[in-house]
Amino acid sequence: MVMTARTYLQNKNKMKTKYQQETEAVLAMAAKLEIYEEYLEQLAMAVDVSNHAKVYDLLQKAQSYSYAHRSGNGEITDEQREDRIYEARKRLVE
Repeated sequence: MVMTARTYLQNKNKMKTKYQQETEAVLAMAAKLEIYEEYLEQLAMAVDVSNHAKVYDLLQKAQSYSYAHRSGNGEITDEQREDRIYEARKRLVE
């Protein structure tokens, strides 16, 4: 049986203390928050300078990110869905 990276991390997480898991969760949320803040700052700047093309591009990225959360309808695995969400989140601030 081949172990995927996600399976490895899940097994590794089982061995961590509750404190370690909570700390990692907080750090992950902080990283996400930083991405969202940067995205909103880019959007605000584009609106301020009336750069309609940039606003449209940023809104398309937000739409893609939102869709990544809703896509699949049970046709893809949770791992694939999480990968889609991760990729869409990265594209928010490219």
